Amino acid sequence: MRVYYIHTTRDMAPNTLYRFDDSIYLELPGADGILNTPIEGTRAGDDVSVLIDGGGLATGGPLMELMLAKIGASGTLHYVVETHPHGDHNIGLAGDLDGTYTIGSVYKSGSTMGSQVDIAAGALYNPVRGDVLSGPGTNLGPGWDPNVSAKVLWIANADPWGENNPNNIS
Repeated sequence: MRVYYIHTTRDMAPNTLYRFDDSIYLELPGADGILNTPIEGTRAGDDVSVLIDGGGLATGGPLMELMLAKIGASGTLHYVVETHPHGDHNIGLAGDLDGTYTIGSVYKSGSTMGSQVDIAAGALYNPVRGDVLSGPGTNLGPGWDPNVSAKVLWIANADPWGENNPNNIS
């Protein structure tokens, strides 16, 4: 497995602090158990791609640079996960990615809080606490890889602290 942490910094307004918007891109071996993707270049063989969050830039930036390097100009993202509906996590999903790439499955919180993004995908899942998205015991979606476990540890459709803050539901 390869893990890429994509860090984006953008200036929100004059004389203010920078905003940090991050994403994580995973390359997993496919059914053959071998990670075929070269470190640079397009994905090879049956490798699986997972994007966790899209950052806060609607176009361009480090996320798109990585996507172009990894899967080309119109490749496939097998799985996309939106950890919670907040602009610094999902604006990039609706920007360059939606409509540019074929997206297999999307996992969203299902909450109506925060900024809502609709992403065209083959399947849409709304996980809840305890759901297993990959590995032994997968109970939501097709599973990413039998040897990589991904379990939802916390998710709530309403802010348990009553602050109406999307950060409290992921």
